[in-house]
Amino acid sequence: MKKPTSILLNTIGIGSLLFSFLCVWINYNALPETIPTHFNSLGTPDGYGSKTTIIALPLIGMVLFFLLSFINKLPRKFINYPYKITLENEERQHENTIMMLAFLRTLLTLVFSYLTYYSIQTGLGNAEGLGSHFTLIFLGLTGLIIAYFIVRGYRLR
Repeated sequence: MKKPTSILLNTIGIGSLLFSFLCVWINYNALPETIPTHFNSLGTPDGYGSKTTIIALPLIGMVLFFLLSFINKLPRKFINYPYKITLENEERQHENTIMMLAFLRTLLTLVFSYLTYYSIQTGLGNAEGLGSHFTLIFLGLTGLIIAYFIVRGYRLR
C-alpha cells in the first residue's frame, strides 16, 4: 500500500504533466512561428527556434517522470548508498531513497511545467522570460531535497 505522501506526489506530478500538455494544446495555434527555446541563468531568452519545439518540454518532463518511477522499482542491489546497509536498516534506507526520488520526480515535472508555461507566455508576449530567480530556486530546491534525504538516511542507520 502506498503512503499518502507518495500518492500526493504522484498526483502533483501527473497533474503537472497534464497541465503542460494542455498549455501546449490550448496555445499552440496562437504562438508565433519563432519562440524562445533557451533561457540564460537570469531567465531571459537567449535562444529562439520553431514553435514546434514547445512540445519537447512536456515530453521531456514525461520521460523524466516515468524514468524516475522506473528507477524506484529497481531491486535494492542497484542502489548505491553513502553508508553501510545492514539487514536491520535496509528497509528504512530503501524507503528513504524511494521518497527522495519521488520528491525529485515531482520537482522536475513542476519545473518542466513552469518552463512550458513561461516559454509559451514569453512567445505570446505576455512575459519577458522565466524570472530572474528561477535558476536559483530550482537549484536550491534540488539541493535541499537531496541534502535532507542524505541527512535523514544517516539518521536512519
